[in-house]
Amino acid sequence: MDTSGPVWASLTAYEAVGVVALLLRRRLPATAFVVGFAALLAALVGSAGVGAKLSPLVFLPLAVLLYNLGNRCASWRRTVSAVLAVVVLGPAGLWLNRMTTDSGDFQGGLGVLAAPPRRTGSAS
Repeated sequence: MDTSGPVWASLTAYEAVGVVALLLRRRLPATAFVVGFAALLAALVGSAGVGAKLSPLVFLPLAVLLYNLGNRCASWRRTVSAVLAVVVLGPAGLWLNRMTTDSGDFQGGLGVLAAPPRRTGSAS
C-alpha cells in the first residue's frame, strides 16, 4: 500500500500549523506550544494510522516552542496550564490512534512517537 499521499498531506498540514505557531511564539508562548504539540500529535497519529513514521526532524519546531515557553512565558500558571494540556493531549492522541486503526494495523501505543529503525547492512 502506498502511504506517501496521506503522509505528505499530514506533514504539510503540520508544517503549516507549525509555521504559524512559531510566528506567534513570542506573543503567545503557551498557546503556541500547545497548538504546535497538538499539530505534531495529529501528524504522528495520522501517519501511524496508515503505517508510516515521520522523520525525527518533525520534533524540531516543538523543541523551539518548548524552549520559548520556558524562556518567555512570564506567568507560571500559563506554563503549568500548557504542560497540563500536553499531558492530556498526548494520551488522547494515542487513544485516538488505537480507536482509528484495525487491531492488526495498530502501531503500538508510544511506538507512534518512535523514529523508524535504521537499516544496516549485514556483516557476513
